[in-house]
Amino acid sequence: MEYEDARDRLLNHGNLMINGGDALPDEASFLFALWQAEREKVPPDINSHYEDMLTCLEVVNRYLNGDSPSETAFSEKRALERNLVNAMWYVIHTGWERHRRWELAAMFDQGVRDDLAQKVWRISCAWGGLLDGDIDSLGEHVCNEEIASW
Repeated sequence: MEYEDARDRLLNHGNLMINGGDALPDEASFLFALWQAEREKVPPDINSHYEDMLTCLEVVNRYLNGDSPSETAFSEKRALERNLVNAMWYVIHTGWERHRRWELAAMFDQGVRDDLAQKVWRISCAWGGLLDGDIDSLGEHVCNEEIASW
């Protein structure tokens, strides 16, 4: 996957739509899945959305921070695009907002709400690793951070 594709997919997950023929379907959006679940009162299947975001973040990490981010000099790293930062903020913020709303309303069972919390935490962790700029594998980083937090 190329950087532009990964960026566009992340923008879509954050509901920052891309106009024109390259627009991605709503169903490919993490936030759309949460909105639809709440509207239809059907637990969301967010695993594929999480996996897609992690894959996209790995591509963006390599594009911005080099093939080996831990060995790439700071001066060689690229700047983040503002719309990508905004999309990731929407994913994380709205994910937590939906979780809180679902908790307060006792919407879905606790396992569904816990799964959402875990996925949003993992997305946030991967995003933070990308921002750190020196993490070679965001997937490993998320796994290690999750183990360390138990």
